[in-house]
Amino acid sequence: FELASLTDHKIIIIGKMDSKNKKIMSSMKSITHIEQTANQQELAKYYREALIFVNPTLQDNYPTTNLEAISCGTPVVTFDTGGSAEEINTNTGVVCKTKKTSEIILGIEKVKDNYKKNVYANLGENLNLYSKESMIEKYILLMKGINENEKNIVL
Repeated sequence: FELASLTDHKIIIIGKMDSKNKKIMSSMKSITHIEQTANQQELAKYYREALIFVNPTLQDNYPTTNLEAISCGTPVVTFDTGGSAEEINTNTGVVCKTKKTSEIILGIEKVKDNYKKNVYANLGENLNLYSKESMIEKYILLMKGINENEKNIVL
């Protein structure tokens, strides 16, 4: 909620939230909370309508939310934790090196500057890059390679 008090952007939070945080959030006019959605088209609509997807995760192996945002054409601002930064580069968003709200704000400003430079013009064009079918195919190729080479591969 610190971010909401430091920026004039509208913030939409999607997901479950405990009652303590709901109470804090209810006093903040710039935040809209959507409990959750099981509708993939509705979720994709939120990603597409967003200027930026901020994922301030402190611990995540490989968040699919980042991939979903990128696939919908929305750049990501995230911390350099776990696998959160794996798919984030100059063309897909900004990775914040420190886990501070001030760094997220700098990341948001960098993304806004990149929009002016048309950096994200092609973001979302590779919609099938992370599709279920594409990922299954990549895993099959990986497993075939392991079997053929009989080598230990650490992922």
